[in-house]
Amino acid sequence: LAVVFSSHLFVFYFLPLALLLYYAAPGRLRHVLLTALSYLFYGWANPLFV
Repeated sequence: LAVVFSSHLFVFYFLPLALLLYYAAPGRLRHVLLTALSYLFYGWANPLFV
């Protein structure tokens, strides 16, 4: 099950959770969190991308 930007899974689950975590994190941790979420997103589509 791939995650695309226009899928319901991304729009209603991944994106709101990612934004919530991003804005709740302290300033310096935001970059690390965003990188980890990016790896999760691309790894979800195809683990070979990570």
